[in-house]
Amino acid sequence: MNSPYDSGRSSATSTAHSVGSLGDSGGAQKDHSNPLPEKEDEEGVAWDERLRYFVGVVKSAFDAMRSEQRLCNGSVCSKRLQDRIEWDYPAEYATFVNGLFSRSWDRFLEAKTDIVCYPHNEGGAESNTKWLMAHGSLRCRLRTEDINRVRDADEMLGRMVRDKCLWDLEDACRSILMEVFLSMDASAIVCKGCMRLNKSEQYHLGSLAVWEPILARLWGRQTVGGAVRLRDMERPSQQLGFHIRLRCRWTELLGNNLLAKCICGSVLRVFLNVEKPEMLPVAGAGARPAKEELAVKLHQPSGELIVALGDTGLWGRRPPSSQPNPPFVACCRGYPRHTR
Repeated sequence: MNSPYDSGRSSATSTAHSVGSLGDSGGAQKDHSNPLPEKEDEEGVAWDERLRYFVGVVKSAFDAMRSEQRLCNGSVCSKRLQDRIEWDYPAEYATFVNGLFSRSWDRFLEAKTDIVCYPHNEGGAESNTKWLMAHGSLRCRLRTEDINRVRDADEMLGRMVRDKCLWDLEDACRSILMEVFLSMDASAIVCKGCMRLNKSEQYHLGSLAVWEPILARLWGRQTVGGAVRLRDMERPSQQLGFHIRLRCRWTELLGNNLLAKCICGSVLRVFLNVEKPEMLPVAGAGARPAKEELAVKLHQPSGELIVALGDTGLWGRRPPSSQPNPPFVACCRGYPRHTR
């Protein structure tokens, strides 16, 4: 049976022949600085022909994404392009990027496609990149491009996405989790907190049923305990990403892996809504040890049950299980938007 991406491969191949190499004046030329072995694969296609085909696919995808990203035409999110190529062409990606360039996506782009990754720098020259564009923004080596203007546009784009992830993404995650929690009746909350989901519920695309046991333990439990490891929230966060992409169109600027990390960080801030963790631009909850746990604890000053992250001092209030609570939502969101 044909793959759903076969049609995309054929169109990308035809586009790739028209794109060509930016540094070549005629037909394809061999790279003598890094000669490739002349060997045949199982389908009888030469190694160098497969490489030229894959390079053409990457270039055509890059050109297509440049035309889509109108905000700063000429630059493309590195991780977004990488996710698309790795998903559509897993065999070629594993052979050339992982095998030939030791899993270095940036080295492959610069050596074979004339596309260079320029990381963003905040502050001094030695500071690490803080932008949400993963490794940076990709720019084609065209003499007609003004690099300074493109870099300014990239910085504007990076700030916009960073602010969106810090506030809008957190609000979207809170809204979806509250919808799931308020749709659960009291009996379901008691049962879901101590049961395992079947595999069809776990792996069904966009299924929010994976959140019900977690919400039952953290928001529905009426006694101390109910720990949930951060590691166990990774797959539910991926499922949440399906709904986030439908509600937040700006997430098209983010690749799947980067969006999943940002969602993990936002979800953590939803549960820990009083003493919140820092929302790192790209790390999210992934920077924390996977063995750390969220648990229901007793807040001594107020005598109420809260959700806390181990012994870190980070904690948050829980919503009521029967009806929406405006004070709870206001507390979660913190100060008004204009004061941030």
